[in-house]
Amino acid sequence: MPINITRMKKDKINNIRNSWLEHSDTQNKKELFRISNVYVNKHSERQLIQVLELAECGKTFLLDGHFQITDFSCNPYHEFLATISCTFLKRNPNKILICGGGDGVTLSKLYKIQPSSFVDLVEYDQEVIETSKKYLYDWNDSIFEKSYGEIIIGDALTFIDGCDNKTYDSIICDITPPHSGCNPKFWTKDFLNKLIEKLKGEGNIVMLGDNIDIKSTINSEFMKIAKELFQTTMPIINPFTGTSLFFLCDRKIDINGFIEEVLYSCPDSFENISIDSLNAAIYLGKILIK
Repeated sequence: MPINITRMKKDKINNIRNSWLEHSDTQNKKELFRISNVYVNKHSERQLIQVLELAECGKTFLLDGHFQITDFSCNPYHEFLATISCTFLKRNPNKILICGGGDGVTLSKLYKIQPSSFVDLVEYDQEVIETSKKYLYDWNDSIFEKSYGEIIIGDALTFIDGCDNKTYDSIICDITPPHSGCNPKFWTKDFLNKLIEKLKGEGNIVMLGDNIDIKSTINSEFMKIAKELFQTTMPIINPFTGTSLFFLCDRKIDINGFIEEVLYSCPDSFENISIDSLNAAIYLGKILIK
């Protein structure tokens, strides 16, 4: 039976109180954000999709009431995600898998780095793609109009189970962690083993973890699992967003070599990545994730 990755809440969500957004990503803690404008506020067949203008965050994309991207986090988060994924890609063209990422921003960043790559993007909800085309085009550079990447609508877990004839040089899991309502099966040894089977030799996986400001055991538990399976497990805390990323590779890589390759892969237009920012990201990761 296919695993459904719907964000756990079956009842329709009503998180708007007059001109305020009620938000909670940690137990027993609620935040209120002032809403300046409502672009999208609709329930698809699978989830609540919202694009709101918030006084504190600018334009904000939410799924089932959970923050996905804001004006302030969009570029630095996705620049790190895409550039780190392209580290050590030597084949041309390369094959890349994105699990999630229906906002299109990761796809648009890959297009700047690897325009000749073959990319499969597996998005759970067609309505997310349609919303991104209409309301997030300034974030994703209208990537869905450029015929870059194959868009597959479906459950990423089911896709991984069924794509026996496909392997990838890099796999990006652009999926929110369990505290944001996503299926915890993504952060398991079983799922990582399935991803390993889809990796080409010397391939890598970039996985999103918890934000460092949120008290969660996901990061440390994931590190323990990853270290059993990969020669290199590098925790990276994006210094601009506080977002945890994990770079997992099937061969041993030293930090200096990693930084050198990331900077080599990075386009000049990526303003948030430098030697200093990478050193800070890796240093924070080593300190905060044990």
